[in-house]
Amino acid sequence: MGIATKNKRKIIFRDEKFYWWVKAEFDGHKGMLEVNIASENKKFLVRYYVVQNQETNRYITVIGSEFPGLEKKDGNWKRFICPDFIPNFDNHGVGPKNIESILRWCFDPEKVLTSVNYKGEIIT
Repeated sequence: MGIATKNKRKIIFRDEKFYWWVKAEFDGHKGMLEVNIASENKKFLVRYYVVQNQETNRYITVIGSEFPGLEKKDGNWKRFICPDFIPNFDNHGVGPKNIESILRWCFDPEKVLTSVNYKGEIIT
């Protein structure tokens, strides 16, 4: 089953359709704004919090079953250190250029995947 596209924006990246949406997250993340990006078949699904509590070790959450650079993903969500895709966010919104920068990083074969927990602490 494909992704429901209602209230989602479409972006084409490397000739593939992705859908993205932004929503406020109030459950345990102190009102963080979350950006979700999914492939049409939902196998690629990531979540990035625009405003994170920690200064270092910003992370992206991998929810879908497929993520470039990850051999095999079990059913659990994975979090990896990532760049600040939307620096100096000042409530002017999230746009397609921000989404493209997240996708570029996700599909970069040279990226390093360092696992962290929900607090941004490195998992050894």
